[in-house]
Amino acid sequence: MAAVVDALDEHNDSPYWDAAESAAAEIRAALKLTRRGADVELSVALDLRSRLPQVHAMLASRTLDARRARVMISGTVHLPDDAARRVVDQVADEAPQLTTGQLRARLRRLCVEVDPVEATRRYDNAVDRRRVVADPTDDGAANLLGLDLPPDSASAATERINAIARSLLGDGGTPSRTATQLP
Repeated sequence: MAAVVDALDEHNDSPYWDAAESAAAEIRAALKLTRRGADVELSVALDLRSRLPQVHAMLASRTLDARRARVMISGTVHLPDDAARRVVDQVADEAPQLTTGQLRARLRRLCVEVDPVEATRRYDNAVDRRRVVADPTDDGAANLLGLDLPPDSASAATERINAIARSLLGDGGTPSRTATQLP
């Protein structure tokens, strides 16, 4: 997809020409994607080529699949380019054998190691945005969500809710619902 940008840019000298926009239109038509879908796919391709060339090369050689490449992009997007490349260098050899979940976890750990100051800043910013949300479901019930909570607070809240649920079991009677369903 990035090569489409190059090919289109190569053949037009107009200062008003936008090769990326034209490439997205070509990709959209060829792959039958929405405008947004084509833009996303092209953005991923351009990001791989310029920001994470090792992942781009692995993808091109079929050493790595698209799912793992996307995990590597999203797992390092918050880092400066040089730090992202250092993280990728450390995980590249094992990435093809890891599940996407294992790869995501490994990337998280490596990102903290490579830039601990940035990791602390991100954690602090997330905790500053913490909130509890009641989210209605399609069935008329609701989900209660704690978002961006510090891990110790989330653990304490879970323990408190579980204690309330256990207390509702009463004196050994068989409940009609499981302990997780009681609250």
